[in-house]
Amino acid sequence: MSVSAPMAVPPAPDRFGRALLVAFLLEALGIALLVSFAHPAPQPAPVARVRVHLAPAPAPPKPLPPPPPPPPPPSVPQPPSPVMPTLAPPPAMPPALPRAPRGVLKPPKHEAPVPARPDQPPPPPPQPPPPPAPSAAAQASATELYAAMLRSRVQANLVVPETLRMLGIDGTTVLTLTVAPDGQLLAATIAKSSGSSAIDKAALATARATRLPPFTAKMPHHPLNFRLLVHLATD
Repeated sequence: MSVSAPMAVPPAPDRFGRALLVAFLLEALGIALLVSFAHPAPQPAPVARVRVHLAPAPAPPKPLPPPPPPPPPPSVPQPPSPVMPTLAPPPAMPPALPRAPRGVLKPPKHEAPVPARPDQPPPPPPQPPPPPAPSAAAQASATELYAAMLRSRVQANLVVPETLRMLGIDGTTVLTLTVAPDGQLLAATIAKSSGSSAIDKAALATARATRLPPFTAKMPHHPLNFRLLVHLATD
């Protein structure tokens, strides 16, 4: 025997819930109607008319003139291209001299003169002009003063030999002396003898041994001759 399965029974509709929902909607609709009748909607306020006068549109602005074209850039002069100096060809080397055989002297080498250096010292400044020459009277006066000084210096240096002192001989010798401007004695001679060769020799020896001063500035610039009287006394 076969046994059939029991069939499912569909649930009964919820009629109570639907009735309750419909009642709630009806109650809400009634309340809304009561409120609308109790408080009518306000009338809108009248709108005032406003006249608007439109101003005429402004005239379009005049178009601006086009800007002037920019000035052309100044032309920059191009620097001249450097000129390359032409180099002279190197001098040709002289041919090599053949070697001298042994025992034969080689010729001396001639060295080229050394050129003068460009940094030579500058020439010396020019000398100032010489002072004017003194007058003839000034030269004569200066020469007389020098002759007197020369005579006194030779006389002061005179040495009497012992032989003449023992003999007690006196005498005067006249000498001629040639003197250079620097005071150098160029010549000494006897212009007049004293009569005694011993006195003359003593006078010459004293004049040659005396150191003479140079000429003064007012004296002539050439050798002069002077006559001197040299007196020798034994007492």
